[in-house]
Amino acid sequence: MTDELAANIITPERPATGTEWNTAADSEATSQPSVEINNYTESQDGTVSVLATWEWVTTNGELIPNEDDERIYHLAFNDDGELVDYTYETVPQHQEASQSVNSTRYQHRGPQ
Repeated sequence: MTDELAANIITPERPATGTEWNTAADSEATSQPSVEINNYTESQDGTVSVLATWEWVTTNGELIPNEDDERIYHLAFNDDGELVDYTYETVPQHQEASQSVNSTRYQHRGPQ
């Protein structure tokens, strides 16, 4: 990741909320991601798209599945291979990206 992009990423001040996050917090669980290349999106030179899902792992090793959401990340890299920009959208699991009409979209724009 470039220094410029890292400097522009801000951690939210509010805690994460929602049933899934609260259940994980109550169990002192941490997120265990699973990421795979998304071969079904348009791509430009210097960009890659990945599908990310996760489950929660408690301190005693119990798994709490995430059955609702997955994220599609679109990552842009410079000629040195450093991450310079990214966007992602949260979609229901097992939904193809082309059908993500009701998705929640987040976009970060790094230094231009």
